Amino acid sequence: MTVVNNGRLHFVVLDTSGEPKILSSLSLKKFLTEDVDSELIPEKLRHGADTIDNILLIAPDYWFGNLSLRFQSRKKSVVEPFIERKVQAQYPDLPDIKYFINYTFYQTHQGEPGIYVYFMHDPTSFHLYNKLAELNLSPRRITTPAFLWQEKLEKIVPGFDKGGKALVHLLSSDCFLYFFFQGNFLFSRSISLPDSPEESSDRFNTLSYEINQSSYLFSQEVKSEIDQIYLLSSGEDDVQELSEILGREVKDLKDTIDGSPIGSTIAERLGPAGYFGPSDLSPASKFPSISHKLERKELEWKPIQMAGIVVGLILLLLLIGERFVLWKWSHSVQSYLTEKGVVTRTEPREALHRYNQALDLLLKETRRPSIRKTIVNVFRSLPDDVWIKEMAIELETNPRVDIQGVIKASGPDQFRSSLSVFLENLNKYFQGARSLRIRDIDFETTSSNEKGYQNYVIALRFNLP
Repeated sequence: MTVVNNGRLHFVVLDTSGEPKILSSLSLKKFLTEDVDSELIPEKLRHGADTIDNILLIAPDYWFGNLSLRFQSRKKSVVEPFIERKVQAQYPDLPDIKYFINYTFYQTHQGEPGIYVYFMHDPTSFHLYNKLAELNLSPRRITTPAFLWQEKLEKIVPGFDKGGKALVHLLSSDCFLYFFFQGNFLFSRSISLPDSPEESSDRFNTLSYEINQSSYLFSQEVKSEIDQIYLLSSGEDDVQELSEILGREVKDLKDTIDGSPIGSTIAERLGPAGYFGPSDLSPASKFPSISHKLERKELEWKPIQMAGIVVGLILLLLLIGERFVLWKWSHSVQSYLTEKGVVTRTEPREALHRYNQALDLLLKETRRPSIRKTIVNVFRSLPDDVWIKEMAIELETNPRVDIQGVIKASGPDQFRSSLSVFLENLNKYFQGARSLRIRDIDFETTSSNEKGYQNYVIALRFNLP
């Protein structure tokens, strides 16, 4: 996994015992500005990335934003465009934000349906994702310490999804405040504290001030108060001291949650992410996270593809079993009839030969390209400014695809750029076929009703692998 903390980027791997180890740490700024082949980037990442699966990126909380929206429909085809419009309207200068949005459904305390939307909105986050993609290290999931705590607290705090809750995670020289409402993360605060034992009172005075300020902000945002504050600290008297200075009960989580499963040195370098171990970060864990929009669509199609493979294997086994049964049956019939002198040995063999031909025909059909998969891959390849007018798919003697479409562009440069992206995507999703190049495309220009834009009609053909 990859962890961003205090302006540094840490590449973390799990050894055979499941313990995280830092493979490399480097300045985030240098990583984003250096070339992919720079010596700054570890050799294993530059040339061995194809064998590495980056399952998770843990980013700072402030890289994420969230919204709570009232919406009646639960249909994905209606909800997702609505959410994208809302988020894009709030951040019009971040066109990439639409690729990094996720949401969950919930009910307000009045029983009204709502949508909790969370998204990446820091420009550095988009830059980092693209740089990791250049190294073939695109993270499957992106999350924050706050979202990891949300999943953890939901399991151990009764009524976590009711009202407001606050977590104070006190480390040696830093403190992290997390605020949740109705089970969803609202906002967090990071505080630097004096680490001298003689300044303990100053630490708690600073902490009390920050908690009170954040509580006021919390009540302003959700029109409700914090029901309970929880503290996670290694100090024996920290809960009592914080309760006295705040004038309210603070519950201790130290006995409910074990200490950091990661060594103290690694935990300090990873910051708030260093508290979580392999069980918390497992791909099976259901903590809130974001995947790139295209990556998420691929993951959504995987169960369907796996189901198709399983059904195909079952059918193949049935056909093989049927062939074996027919062979046994024909062999016994041949022996019986031969003994009776009714038929010659060649007739059952001819029947079995016909069955073999039928089986070969069925197997040939199963190897034909899938028309559904072909259509899906073509539409996954389309950039935003490319539309298809006609598409013909031939699956018989020479499997191929014929496409006629339109590209709306402000000029030749934009047209060429959009066409290059389209062809690059086609070559990616139809590996094994002859690579398409721009000179393989026929095109002509037509008039457009929009000022400054020109419609380019394109036509192309490619063979299916």
